[in-house]
Amino acid sequence: MKGTWIIILSALVVIMGAVVGCKDDMTSDECPVQYTVDTENTYYLHGKWQFVGFYDTETGEIDPPLCGVVESWIEFTDSTHTQTGQSYKYPVVFRGSALINYFSGSYLPDTQQQQLQVSETVKTKVNGTPQVDDFETRFHNVLSGVKSYKIENNELFLVPDYGTTQLRFVAM
Repeated sequence: MKGTWIIILSALVVIMGAVVGCKDDMTSDECPVQYTVDTENTYYLHGKWQFVGFYDTETGEIDPPLCGVVESWIEFTDSTHTQTGQSYKYPVVFRGSALINYFSGSYLPDTQQQQLQVSETVKTKVNGTPQVDDFETRFHNVLSGVKSYKIENNELFLVPDYGTTQLRFVAM
């Protein structure tokens, strides 16, 4: 029995090491999320998008997410909220995952002007390593300031009203 617990704990240490071990202070224009640019199809805001990284508009660099067995994503639905007990600021719901915590919220799109009003997110509260917690805090800080978006081919950029950091995603 004691040997089984040691194996389980060792496996958890290896998994957590994989989640935070890839990115030590790495800032690179090479993103660990592998994808090709799709110029053949048209993409819209509604749908599921995988997080590619924090995109710095001044330097053009991408600060990728922490590597590991989990991914960060967001899904913009085209349906109104139906969950009871949950109050949403805007009529349409989004949801997603920022490494280890799930989140949801609501939004109001203006697809003609590519404007986007985003509510605060409701998040699960699983604590991770300091690197994971810092990543999630940074992700939600940028997300909370989003005022517009742009879609270029199969890439989505969520653009906050302040700063030079955008959230960059690729269609899933």
